[in-house]
Amino acid sequence: MSIEMENHLRNMDLAALVAQCMREIDCAVRGEAQNDQHWQELLRRSTIQHDAAAREVLLRHLGLVVQAWIGCHPKKEAAFRLESEAYYTARTCEQFWQAVVQQEPALGRLSTALHYMRASLNGVMLDALRTHTQFSVKLLAGSVEVGEPTEKTYKRSQAEWERICKLLPTEREQRVAYLLFHCGLQPEEIVRLCPQEFNSLQEISCMRRTIIERLAAGDNELD
Repeated sequence: MSIEMENHLRNMDLAALVAQCMREIDCAVRGEAQNDQHWQELLRRSTIQHDAAAREVLLRHLGLVVQAWIGCHPKKEAAFRLESEAYYTARTCEQFWQAVVQQEPALGRLSTALHYMRASLNGVMLDALRTHTQFSVKLLAGSVEVGEPTEKTYKRSQAEWERICKLLPTEREQRVAYLLFHCGLQPEEIVRLCPQEFNSLQEISCMRRTIIERLAAGDNELD
C-alpha cells in the first residue's frame, strides 16, 4: 500500500470507511476477489487506536453477516429451541473480538476473518446443542432434578472448560483443544483456517492425541 493511500484511509470519515468496508465484506461473502484495505483500517482503528465507535460499528455489521449465516444453518431449528438468534450472534462476535484482542495476525485478512467467524458460529451452535444433549442424558439417568436452569448447565460447561485448561500446560495445547472441542473443528480445518498459527496437519494430530492422553490422566487422578 502506498503512503498516499495509507494517509487517505487514515483520514477517511468513519461512515465513509464503513461503507467501503461493507462492500469488501459483501464481496468476500460472495467469494469474489476483493481488496480488504478498508477492512484493515477499520480493524486498526478498533484495536490499535481503541476507537469505541469503530469497534461498535465493526461488530454490528459483522453481526448482520452472522445473522445471515444463522438463517441458512442446517442446525438452525434445533438451535433456536435452546437459544435466540441474538445469543448466537453475540457469542460469535464475542469470540471473534477475543481473537482480535489476542492479536491474531491472520484476522487482518478479511477472508480469513470471515472463515474464523463462520467456524466460531458453528462451534457456538454445536456447543449449545451438545450441552443440551448432555443435560438431557443426565436428566433421563436421574442425575439431575427436573427443571434445572439452563444457566447452571452453561456455568458447569464453563467450569469444565476451565478444568480442562488446567490439565493442559501450554497455551498452544489449550488453543488446539479449544478449536477441536469447543469450535468442533477437525485438524485439517484448523490448518486451513488458522495457517498463521498451525501449518502442519501432523502436529495437530499429534497434539490431539497428547491432549486426550492428558485429559484421561487428569480424570484418573481425580478418580
